[in-house]
This record gives sequence, structure tokens and C-alpha cells, in this order.
Amino acid sequence: MECGYIPFSVSDISAAFKQHAPQLISPCRAAILGAEEDLDLFPFGSQLCRNRAYFLDYAVMERAENIMAVPLSAGWSDLGSWEGAKHVLEPGADGVVQAGEVTALNCHNTLLKSENETMHLVGVGLDGIAAIATRDAVLVADLNHSQEVKHAVAALSAKGALQAEETPRCYRP
Repeated sequence: MECGYIPFSVSDISAAFKQHAPQLISPCRAAILGAEEDLDLFPFGSQLCRNRAYFLDYAVMERAENIMAVPLSAGWSDLGSWEGAKHVLEPGADGVVQAGEVTALNCHNTLLKSENETMHLVGVGLDGIAAIATRDAVLVADLNHSQEVKHAVAALSAKGALQAEETPRCYRP
């Protein structure tokens, strides 16, 4: 999960949490107290984002009434699933999207994506599959079930797998 930047005042976000997600007030306080300056930013949300059930946009932002959105044409979309990503990433004639270090052999309607330069992802005879290789995990899912990734995260969390709680760190200016 990549976290974005959402500017807000402490009083406004506190009121929004009290109204829409009171169960998150305690974890938010802990996140603020545990936050450290990072590249001249104070990203308390990185502490909160470790529990993926507490995404700020779902818990508060989509429910708040005093939100102002500023249009931004940055080529970003809230896709919600790997099936959606497959269409945005421009599949070839066979419906296969290849992103990163990947090779597709006799594949159709498939998404192969590698975010790890040291790992080459190879798909053979796949149809309707999303295979995503990151630096710390590999996801293989039927594209018709790619919305269910949250269940996979919950299963990993129950096993105590770090990949369910943390993502590889990215640095932004």
C-alpha cells in the first residue's frame, strides 16, 4: 500500500475521527506520539497504515461532509483491484499486461507485474491471472477474485507475516 498526502488541521481530523471512526482515535494518538520526522516531513500516517483495516480514506474521508477535493490530472486512479489495473496498464493484443521484468509465454488476459529488478517473473499458459512480484511478496490471483486481496492480507496477518503489516519503504520529496 502506498500512502498519499492529505493535508488537514488537527481539530478537523479529530472531529472527523470522533464522528466517523471513534475506534481509531486511540491508534491515531499512538501513531502521532510514535511519529518521527522523515525527509522534513512528519508522516504520522505511516504508523497508522501498518494496520491496513484503518485506511484513512475509507474510515473517515469518504464519510466526512466538509471535504474539498481539488482536481489533479496526474494519471492516477483509485482502481480498487488488479483487474482494474490491467485495463489501465494497456494490455497487448492478447490481453496480457507486462510491467517490469516479466516474460509471458502463451498467456491471455493476464497481468504480469514485477516491481523487483532482481526477480524475473515468468508466466506460462496463464489465462485471467494476476501475478504481482514485489520486493517482499508475490501475489497470484484469478483476476475475477482480485478484489479479495484483503482476505489474503487478513490471512497473512493471522500468521504474523510482516508483509501484512508493513510495506517496503519508499522515499518521497
